Amino acid sequence: MFSFGLRRGSAASLAVASVVVSAPFAIAGSPAQAFAASTTPIAYVANSDSTTVSPIDTSTKTAGPDINMAGAPVAFASSPDGNTVYSLVVSPGSIVPINSNTERAGIPITISGASSQLDGLVVTPDGKTAYVTEGTSVIPVDLQTGVTGTPIALNQNVFGGIAISADGQTLYVVETNAGAIVPIDVATNTPETPIAGMEFPGDIAITPNGQTAFVTDGNNDLVYRIDLLNDSVSTPITTSSRVAVHVAITPDGNTALVSSSGGYVTPINIATGVAGTPIQVAVGQQCGGIAISPDGTTAFVTVDAASGYVVPVDLASGTNGTPIPVGAYPDAIIIPTY
Repeated sequence: MFSFGLRRGSAASLAVASVVVSAPFAIAGSPAQAFAASTTPIAYVANSDSTTVSPIDTSTKTAGPDINMAGAPVAFASSPDGNTVYSLVVSPGSIVPINSNTERAGIPITISGASSQLDGLVVTPDGKTAYVTEGTSVIPVDLQTGVTGTPIALNQNVFGGIAISADGQTLYVVETNAGAIVPIDVATNTPETPIAGMEFPGDIAITPNGQTAFVTDGNNDLVYRIDLLNDSVSTPITTSSRVAVHVAITPDGNTALVSSSGGYVTPINIATGVAGTPIQVAVGQQCGGIAISPDGTTAFVTVDAASGYVVPVDLASGTNGTPIPVGAYPDAIIIPTY
């Protein structure tokens, strides 16, 4: 799984701040350890301005004790077995492993030479390598040795958008200023011919069958559907909910969910490309990241505010549950699968 963050004031606008990471300590019988003992899926929320990660029990819809990052978490990815959640932390750049069984942060993996422009993160399906977007490059990091690889140079800025094919052979990186998606051959770390035809692409999500990508537009309410078999871009889909921010795909591959700066989440039928009725999640506030429960019944949507919260949305009825308070300016969210 993957997730990424966009900074407030950038294309699709969300915050980042700074620094290194420290691991919290949980003693036996502590609230953190009791929360970690839950057998239901846990959602992890990046609170960029609070420099913490909030774990949420997706069954009880309650938040557990925050996990200290001592810097701004902006993106997530998980190991293939779901036992480790990786948090991308800005300035100095690092990847912090979080044990999803204990909710403890481990020793940070330093990204050598990283700037404060870190945004996006994915992990290969074999769990060996992370790829991080930074400015005009993508940086490979060996998760087994902690060694930073040679950056992969791109032509234009990347504002976080990155995804990887299910077979692990191809990265898809959003070149926002170029209006394109750049495929990268993972075996050689070589960029291939960009898929052009977009205005200001931001987030990207790929369907489970690997055939289609959905890409948000950071300038308006449009979403692009890309056929990855022939690299063609369809007519943009209008979500009618101000600027499109993030996109996620339901586990069954039938629906794309798009969050917006207007506080809405819009479902899109993947087979037809038709947008459904927007669901109002927040009033006067921007929605951020979306994570969907493994059973596909509930979307957890972050709301980007100083007193941040997460709204569980029942996807069958389109109704909101009780907001779950988290930290300041939450954006990225992930529910690791096991």
